[in-house]
Amino acid sequence: MFNQSGITGFDQTTVEALPFNANASDIELTLKAGLRPFMPIGISFFDDKLEVLGGPFIDLPYISTTITQLATSNVNENCETGKGQSNAKFNEAFKNLTHIEAELGMEVGFEFEATADLLFDVTKRFNYTIWTTASQLPTACLAFEKDSGMVAATAASKKVNAASGLYRASSEPSGVFGAFAQFAMLGLSVMAAVFMVM
Repeated sequence: MFNQSGITGFDQTTVEALPFNANASDIELTLKAGLRPFMPIGISFFDDKLEVLGGPFIDLPYISTTITQLATSNVNENCETGKGQSNAKFNEAFKNLTHIEAELGMEVGFEFEATADLLFDVTKRFNYTIWTTASQLPTACLAFEKDSGMVAATAASKKVNAASGLYRASSEPSGVFGAFAQFAMLGLSVMAAVFMVM
């Protein structure tokens, strides 16, 4: 019964972290990883010159993480806009904050692919979602300190307000975002690789 089964694609996967740096202050990066079983059924015509492949899929589950660099001139220490801005000392010490949002969800739908190799190659893909649900995971609003690295922005705000003199934390957006984005990408890549092996 299973003698016709096979594996195509990621049978010898390796994961490597790629260097990533950004020098824009308000950048947003979304990473999504998950396990998607797909049961395709296909037909082909004219010696595989015309193929149609499709079937149901289900995301079991997926995790989506969005990392955003926010200027402290626009948000408070909770990364919220329009709820009272941070004080001047905090804005001077931290030019940017890193806001992390994540959600865990599931999707069910159909995926189709049509390929025509007649006069020239044409491939069309269709993805239709029937049902989806997502739950928000806890968010984080972080500031970068040279001595201790990433810390909760509310704790950094209390430290700045308690300090007597000029507090210097120097949160550079490129270094902070680059290091954290590399860590987040590596974590999601490892999780995706584990799902693929399962």
